[in-house]
Amino acid sequence: MALAADEYLLQPGDVLDVRVAGLPNLDRLVRIEGSGEVSLPLAGRIVVAGMTLANGEDLIAAEMSRKIFTQRGINGAEALFAINADDISVEVDSYVPIYVIGDVRAPGAFDFLPGLTVLRAIGLSGGVGTPLSLDQDMTPRIMQLRTRARALQAEIDTLETKIARLSAPVTAEGDAVADADTSDTSDATVSDVETSILSAQQSSALIERAFLRNSKVAVEREIEILQDQLSREMEGEEVDKGEYDRLTQLRENGLVPVDRLASARRAWLAASTRRLETAGELASLEREVGQIEFRLEEMFTKVDLERLDDLSDVLARHTQISAEMVGVLEELQSLNAGFVVDDAGPALAVTITRSDGQVIENAAEDDIAIQPGDLITVTLTFEQ
Repeated sequence: MALAADEYLLQPGDVLDVRVAGLPNLDRLVRIEGSGEVSLPLAGRIVVAGMTLANGEDLIAAEMSRKIFTQRGINGAEALFAINADDISVEVDSYVPIYVIGDVRAPGAFDFLPGLTVLRAIGLSGGVGTPLSLDQDMTPRIMQLRTRARALQAEIDTLETKIARLSAPVTAEGDAVADADTSDTSDATVSDVETSILSAQQSSALIERAFLRNSKVAVEREIEILQDQLSREMEGEEVDKGEYDRLTQLRENGLVPVDRLASARRAWLAASTRRLETAGELASLEREVGQIEFRLEEMFTKVDLERLDDLSDVLARHTQISAEMVGVLEELQSLNAGFVVDDAGPALAVTITRSDGQVIENAAEDDIAIQPGDLITVTLTFEQ
């Protein structure tokens, strides 16, 4: 980015530092005049504008080395000196200034320094904005409002993505909106996160539903087994009761002993007890099936209620941010500065006009190196 000495052409306004080794009386700081000439002792007027520094140095050395320099000593005696071309050196003491005009805070002329670029030159002039000489500068306020508008728009996009997710709950059939339409949002990351949340919620609900359904199937299988067992126990109880009744009649006729009747009675009571226990266990399992069915019905309703609660909060926030956005846009409109969602800010156009007539457009995009004498025009525009 630095100025290449072998490429730069000297121009009017540059100041040259000419030195002669051993003859300090001949050292000079000379400015290149509008005619392109410098005036030097012994050599007179020499045209150096349009030359590189090396070529200018060679020309000045050639002209001065042709002269004999007479120097008077303290005692008044004169001494003659022959100037050698190798004793002469020429450097640029200062370059012709650059000029920055347009939408900058402090337009004007600035000293050139090697390595100066467009953006650095704008910094020297106080930065982009309305010149300080004007009574009021609305550019900072406009830029502040546009920055706020972009932040609000980003939050609105995020909220609308959440609304899209929360407005489409997982159903009892597992129909979720993992592919909910979030194409209106400019923030793909937020959209991906919301889609992931929705997918996770769907997966969780479906896993829980599958668990409950499997539990119901298992319990229903136990019920079938108990129902079969209960049926057999009822049949056994009926047989034991019939045997007890038969033995009771025989006992009344004195045909069976008491202990045999008591044994039959105990067998009948045991069968009755087993039947009652099985019936109680069966009733408990049937209640468990009912609870599972209730949880299956309640599960998605509960998820929907939680979503609706979250949706209410998000909608309230969306309303608040949208109202603030309207206020910001109205103020921007009053300042005659529009706003579009995907706008990166005010447009900055920089043009360089060089001393040789060359014009470079859009110079800020590549931060082009500045040359001495460049005229830099800065133009700041807002979307209308």
